Amino acid sequence: MIHLLIYAIKSAIVLTLMLLPGILLMFREKMFCVNRLTLLVILTLSVGLPLCNFSFLSVDEVTAVQTIERDLLQAGIPIENSCLMPEVDVASRFPWFYIVSVCYVVGVVVVVGIRLYEVFSMGRIIRHGSIWSKDESDGIRIFCHAGQIAPFSWLRSIVISSQDYSESGRAIILHEKAHVLHRHSLDIFLLTFVEALQWWNPFVYLLGIYLRDIHEYEADDYVLSQGVSCHDYFQLVIRKAVGANSYTFVNNFNHSLTKKRIIMMMKPTPKSWMCSRMLYVIPMATLALSAFATSEFKTVSESIVEMEKVPTVSVTTTDISPIVEVGGKAKMMINRRGKILFSPDESSGLRPVDAAELMAAVKAIDRDCELTIEYDEAGGTELVEDFRSIGSANSLLKINVVKKRFPYIHGSGVEYEGTIRVNADGRIWFYNRADDSCGFYNMETLKSVLSTVKRDGYVLTIMSDNEVSTDVIEQIRRLAREIGVEKIELH
Repeated sequence: MIHLLIYAIKSAIVLTLMLLPGILLMFREKMFCVNRLTLLVILTLSVGLPLCNFSFLSVDEVTAVQTIERDLLQAGIPIENSCLMPEVDVASRFPWFYIVSVCYVVGVVVVVGIRLYEVFSMGRIIRHGSIWSKDESDGIRIFCHAGQIAPFSWLRSIVISSQDYSESGRAIILHEKAHVLHRHSLDIFLLTFVEALQWWNPFVYLLGIYLRDIHEYEADDYVLSQGVSCHDYFQLVIRKAVGANSYTFVNNFNHSLTKKRIIMMMKPTPKSWMCSRMLYVIPMATLALSAFATSEFKTVSESIVEMEKVPTVSVTTTDISPIVEVGGKAKMMINRRGKILFSPDESSGLRPVDAAELMAAVKAIDRDCELTIEYDEAGGTELVEDFRSIGSANSLLKINVVKKRFPYIHGSGVEYEGTIRVNADGRIWFYNRADDSCGFYNMETLKSVLSTVKRDGYVLTIMSDNEVSTDVIEQIRRLAREIGVEKIELH
């Protein structure tokens, strides 16, 4: 249910984004076919674009849609398959998810129910109460009713009262026939579907007004092209303006836009180059796709599951306490997801560990030692504070805290498959994403490891502290190129 709500929000964004420029540029001009096509394209794209995700169009790791999802998360709506990391605690919040979802679904059901009722009522009116009917050569059937009924058409049926047929039958039937020949009923089907999906969006109803107006302009233009006197037709339109649409689905001759219809019939046809204005939908569609694109084309649930599959090492008091010797220096790194890499001394490689077990082990340290914590504030601030409190309670443990950014350790949207980080002291740390291995290496061992993990398309990023000599970085780049790493990026 929440997926439908998110889809409807995206659909409304597309429709609104594309409709507003069209109102300013073209919908008031006498180019009916182009205007109608533009509105149908907007309706179609509002349905289709939210389902598309082209990663190469993503301009930021946090897209417009991800921002919406974050706002929904903060409001207490749990988003499955969200592009965002589950950092927001929604368990204790008011259950807005149920209220919003139920209201939305009820609205959709109500709109669909009203439209279905109109369809059945319309079918009953067409077939019952007619005093005669006849089939035209083009497959259109005309139903003539004895009572007072406003002329209308639906699919391939035209309904007209006997009085209208005797007074102005030819002009009215030509008008309604134009609706049938142009297949305006199919437009109304598409519009009704989008209105049900976006029943809360005022712009979809504004689009519906413009679309129905264009239907009337097209029908009027068809009538005049069949040789009906312009003056006589104006009088007929004014005389019939007292009526109103009984049903949303039908195309009604008495559609109440008399002044606009007369003005549009008197307008000159615009120059052909003005039709190119409809091309504005292309940049608008690109903008919408960019807003919906995520930084890598992978379902978010897969990304989260993949991150959750990162193996952790069980660390207990007996594991860590003997390893951290008197005066020893342990190190841990906390990334934006709250994942922890730990090394009990300066010579050992970092390895993933469970936060709770590591915290229990650190509490049990009973000898003088030092723990350096490097963390990304996006996900590690709370954990750092927990470890600070442990350090305050344990006089034998000295804790140093360094704020850094680690987008390459089990992060979301990571493109780098291998990461080399050179510390200020010249020590080289390498992390391989494929098998989650990491550790400190010298040039020879680094070359051996890179030769093992390298493959076609392997992307290697090199990060370094400002104090690191450029000679060291250049030496690593030459080494990587020697063994065939094609794409190397520096940060």
